[in-house]
Amino acid sequence: MKTFSVAVARRNLPALMHMAESGEPVMITRRNSPAVVVISEAAYRALSDRKRGFTEFLSEWQSNLKGLNLDGGEGVLFEHPAESTTRE
Repeated sequence: MKTFSVAVARRNLPALMHMAESGEPVMITRRNSPAVVVISEAAYRALSDRKRGFTEFLSEWQSNLKGLNLDGGEGVLFEHPAESTTRE
């Protein structure tokens, strides 16, 4: 990723936009500290589409657990410590 100061970025905005549109993120710094990253609209869309909230995560997780017997038997995911057998 190429890095430019705000002053340089301001003078060369069209070139920086072209870099971002071509798939190369561009870091812009302010007072030698990272301030922003310029990315293409397609890259932004791909990143923002992946976001999901806790509710969506929980719903997906619960649907993945359906059909598993969590209390014992075939397809056991967890054993209760009191019910586990000791092997010597």
